[in-house]
Amino acid sequence: YFDWKSAGVYYTHRTSGMPGPITRLLACSKQQFDAYPASSLKMGPTFVHPNYAYNYNNESSGSYNKPAAVMHWIKESPPAEEFVLFIDADMLLLKPIDPVAMGAKRGTVVSERVSYMIGTSNKLAAQFLPPEAVPKAKPV
Repeated sequence: YFDWKSAGVYYTHRTSGMPGPITRLLACSKQQFDAYPASSLKMGPTFVHPNYAYNYNNESSGSYNKPAAVMHWIKESPPAEEFVLFIDADMLLLKPIDPVAMGAKRGTVVSERVSYMIGTSNKLAAQFLPPEAVPKAKPV
């Protein structure tokens, strides 16, 4: 299922005229990776990181994988580009996105509004941020 979505993202990246490279961030345990079809890994550039869905906080949530993916990718294979666009596998590109026109600049992140996260309570922020930054990430 995820592979079909990824194929769509690779395709629309190519056909939309979006500049720059594309990298899929894939969460896999060792067992999952060993069973993963080699052909699926060859569909496009893929960075594989540990699966955080079952994590050290004894919580079970796939939502840990996005910050884990970013953390591992930035530490282990940092991008050279000035701007990085993170999209989910169910998002397709219709035309190039201009980060500067959207207000992005060094030190400023441009994001979608995720109001459904307001009021959630878990250990997500503490898992990926330094202790002094956790209060700034509340209430998630």
